[in-house]
Amino acid sequence: MSLSSPSTTDHPLTPSQQIVWLHEDLFPDSRAYTFTAALDLYGPLDHEALRSAMRHVIAGHDGLRLHLVSGSFPPRQRVGAPEDPDVEVVDLSGEPEPEAALENLRDALHNRPFELTRGPLIRWLLVVLGPGRHRLLQTEHHLVHDGMSFALTLRDLFGAYAELVRGNPPRPLTSRSYVDYLGHPSHTDEDAYARALGHFRSVLDGADFAGPFGAPSTSEGIAGGQLRTSVPADLAAALRERAKRDGHTPFTVLLALFGEAVRRWTGRPDFTVGTAVGNRPEGFTDCVGMFVNTLPLRLDLRLPGPARDLLDALTEQLMESLAHHQAPIQRLTRDLGRRSASGLDNPLFSLMFSAHDASLPALDLGGLRVDLVEGMPNGTSRFALDAVLMPDHRRSLTHRDQAPGMLIMWDYQLAFFDHDDVETFAKEHLALLASYLRHPGAPLAQL
Repeated sequence: MSLSSPSTTDHPLTPSQQIVWLHEDLFPDSRAYTFTAALDLYGPLDHEALRSAMRHVIAGHDGLRLHLVSGSFPPRQRVGAPEDPDVEVVDLSGEPEPEAALENLRDALHNRPFELTRGPLIRWLLVVLGPGRHRLLQTEHHLVHDGMSFALTLRDLFGAYAELVRGNPPRPLTSRSYVDYLGHPSHTDEDAYARALGHFRSVLDGADFAGPFGAPSTSEGIAGGQLRTSVPADLAAALRERAKRDGHTPFTVLLALFGEAVRRWTGRPDFTVGTAVGNRPEGFTDCVGMFVNTLPLRLDLRLPGPARDLLDALTEQLMESLAHHQAPIQRLTRDLGRRSASGLDNPLFSLMFSAHDASLPALDLGGLRVDLVEGMPNGTSRFALDAVLMPDHRRSLTHRDQAPGMLIMWDYQLAFFDHDDVETFAKEHLALLASYLRHPGAPLAQL
């Protein structure tokens, strides 16, 4: 069960947390590891019940209450006491241009630095836009956050809210403590790591690690932008059907087509791509904290024959790599003999393509509808191009009555792209998908 009281015990950072901390230490003005989501609330809202639900979630998940303890290198971390939520309420209902004012508030919330030596590393801003109309901005730091944990936090937050507005106490949170994960044997399993290193050495043997779009610019750093594109519902349905028929996944198909789009832009048929993985050991499915790891994949588009042959090979590589999901990416990078020249990049890959498929709860909140916009722009990108696939474009906790399309978020570094470039790239990626679904037996290069 998650801890509900503070601890005086200090714990090491996990390998995933070490990456976050080191980035923050090197680039204190960066907000690359600050995550903000917007929840649009339609209908009657009980402000006090919402605040009580926030308090319940903070008390029930010790992972949200972790904070850094200075005095060592790297720093250690400790679980703080349950505290009142950091939540501010702002009324914009009388503003002549509420959306513009809301955007300014969002930027201020997102850009306000977290004090990493004090938790909880989560905060909220509740904006009143009019009668029965609110927007809740939720900001978390990646030291305590990943995509699955975000979905779990929303589940428990609004699950508690639902009970409170009915006059019931919220149900106790009984998920595993994140502190248990900090001491999990997977962190010290040298045999498992040796197998992982052998696998990735084999996959990446002879690979060209130079970024397809060039080297990172130290002058422009990690300044970035974001584009969101949708895969329409009919095209998404055809993709799901084709992938299932051929023994693939929609993610694998879109990853291969991403690779083909990169090849056409750069002329490079062989390069590496990073992909984020959940990295949760058995028993930690419902635990809130930072688990996610990144694995390198090799996209070799020189394989002759129909696209499905390349997809078969890519699917096999992905499944074999996922068996080694707990191998820390920074240790793999070092042991594979790679070094970063600038400190800005991962020398194994400058491109990312991931899936954020953590399911959201379907809750009955009475007359309240809750729609969600995740991963709002933060003005930075850790990679030249970082694409995240969301298998359902209409993210909602309460309202689901349409066939789902897909959403792809494209974060990009301004050192390599401007908005028009990425928009063109995304359109080409979608056109390749439509062509592949019409001609699944054709080679990728002929689509």
